[in-house]
Amino acid sequence: MVMRVLMLSNRYPPNVSGGAEIAAGDMAVALRRRGHDVRVLTARDPVNGYEDEPWVARRLRKVIDPARGPHGETRSALTRTLAFYRQTHSHRSSRTVSREAARLRPDVLYLWDVSGIGLVSVLRALHSLTLPIVFQLGSYWWQYINAPQTPFSTVRAAWLKKLIIGPVPALRFTSLIATSDTVKRAYVRAGCPPERIEVIDNAVDAGFLRAPGEAPGRHARPVLMYAGRLCAEKGVTVALHSVDQLVHRHGIDVEMRIFGAGDPRYEQRLRELVASRSLERHVVFCGLVPRERLIAAYDEADVVLVPSLWQEPFGLVVLEAMARGAAVVASDAGALAAVVRDGENGRVVPAGDADAMAIAVRELLRDDRERGRLGAAGRRAVEERYTLDVCVSRVERHLERARALDLQESRWTA
Repeated sequence: MVMRVLMLSNRYPPNVSGGAEIAAGDMAVALRRRGHDVRVLTARDPVNGYEDEPWVARRLRKVIDPARGPHGETRSALTRTLAFYRQTHSHRSSRTVSREAARLRPDVLYLWDVSGIGLVSVLRALHSLTLPIVFQLGSYWWQYINAPQTPFSTVRAAWLKKLIIGPVPALRFTSLIATSDTVKRAYVRAGCPPERIEVIDNAVDAGFLRAPGEAPGRHARPVLMYAGRLCAEKGVTVALHSVDQLVHRHGIDVEMRIFGAGDPRYEQRLRELVASRSLERHVVFCGLVPRERLIAAYDEADVVLVPSLWQEPFGLVVLEAMARGAAVVASDAGALAAVVRDGENGRVVPAGDADAMAIAVRELLRDDRERGRLGAAGRRAVEERYTLDVCVSRVERHLERARALDLQESRWTA
């Protein structure tokens, strides 16, 4: 049965900061291809020269980063505090959500990550809507506003954070979709009813599953690869320390290609680390590249490193690499170890352990047959479980059930 779905997301392609926004775009397009009337409501972050489809409306307030200004500059303590307020409160976003829901009259409201666009205001607006609401839990955004303070928090004083946010409304929903058991466990620990959460794995874009072209010839030296945001929690420094060990301890002349971007200050620290370890000849910063170039990069890599330090909600890079038949060495952080099974379709090492990562890479570089076996097994795993068709079918059924529940909702306050 055809559904009218209103999807909310703070970012939407081509404006992406990670795998969640890519997954949101893939899902919206796939549901429309199945005949559903999907409308996307997202932040006002236009891209020069890019024309959206008519069913994509960029009307919510632009995503606010409390820590950094629009040009990547570090905010002062006062401006961080003001930006944090603007990140969590937006009457504009609240009014827009209510108005669009009333105008479109969707069968289901499908919410992805709504942090940064007035989260508290949007949550309040949901209480006035009389329609099924499904949340996609692809990160820990709901818990961030109730998280303990750390030295890395945007607003470090707990009392000030509470004052800025004010009363947080209960999360009103019909049901929830978690991208992994890791995410589900986190929300259940926070008090969310487990019976209302269904785990539906993310999917890889079909372009990554097309038949590989002619395999490139053997490189003059082995090629390692990292793809993703350049930030501390992704463990890029761990990958660089493992390269240092491969080169200077194990005597293996490797080339490490790093794809992605992030905080310019953090990238500068990475470059300084490379220089301090005399790795300039071994590490190449490739920046952000188009999808076709990224696919080719996976094909050229002997081993793909996924060294995350934080509790990864899923890890789309792992699926992309496995879909291309690349051998993967991943940390055991979060959901990564559920996708990459050590010795079965890749190698898994303890998060933060550069020694273990270097040893795993060394073993794969010395054994072409094992590297090929793991790569082939990884591709089979993606073909069997992580295709977009499989994912969309499960989401489609979930949304249909939510519509049928007819406001048998839950309210949860973390």
